[in-house]
Amino acid sequence: MKRSFEIIALSGFVALACTRNATTSVAASSSQSALRSSETPVGFVPVDLRFDTPLSDREVSLQALRGRGVVVAAISVDDVHSQALVRHLERLAREHPDELAVIALVGDQSDPSSLRTLLETYQSVLHLERTTLALASTEMRAGATALGQIERVPTTYLFNRAGALVQRVVGYQSYPMLAELVAPTLMR
Repeated sequence: MKRSFEIIALSGFVALACTRNATTSVAASSSQSALRSSETPVGFVPVDLRFDTPLSDREVSLQALRGRGVVVAAISVDDVHSQALVRHLERLAREHPDELAVIALVGDQSDPSSLRTLLETYQSVLHLERTTLALASTEMRAGATALGQIERVPTTYLFNRAGALVQRVVGYQSYPMLAELVAPTLMR
């Protein structure tokens, strides 16, 4: 009897915590997602981050992408899980070209003279046509932006059409799981 009370009490605590903090995004219900997702405060104020994109020699901002769902994935170019995740995100970007923008945020600190070649090779090998490769700034790597601390790669950030951060997911996600996570950002 005591054991069932503890379980009920714990369930009530979780429900209470979710109810009391209405600005918390809770991960999808599958056990895989629950293990790999973390709660992230949902902002009602749009986030404006700027990303340097060395392959196009321009800057991309979240503000310019408002009206579309945006996925920012913090990756490492030499990480197998990051590569698989980016392939899945590229597929989603191709399936939803007008509704979804994908930015692969490269955190690797490479020699600037070889960085462009490294990113060109990565883009070519993974056949990235719709995914924008961008560099993580010093502030981003230090956790001093709306993205917070990037503890490990890959970490995926989902922004709604208004530009607010709605979810943060740590770790590799399969294509079906990503499609499920991204679906709400595509809704009008």
